[in-house]
Amino acid sequence: MLPYVVIACLGLCTLGVQAAELLVGQGLAFTSLKTAIASAAAGDTISVNGGHYAEGNLQITKPLTIIGRGNPVFDGEFKCEIFTISASNVTI
Repeated sequence: MLPYVVIACLGLCTLGVQAAELLVGQGLAFTSLKTAIASAAAGDTISVNGGHYAEGNLQITKPLTIIGRGNPVFDGEFKCEIFTISASNVTI
């Protein structure tokens, strides 16, 4: 009986944990990748629509997935690196 109780408790513990998808692009919830990264929780996915993003030194300090859709261009304007990743489990 005890194994069933443990399995049921583990299942209930994961019900409230769900990764979100944040959308970046003109006219969307976020127009800047930097603000989307700041608002994201660990494990979230950020989808970036095509466009030109003149943002540099995007610091990623939590596990995230960043997906480009429609060939977005990230431009550091020859001033800085574009991504600084200091977390594990980051996918770009």
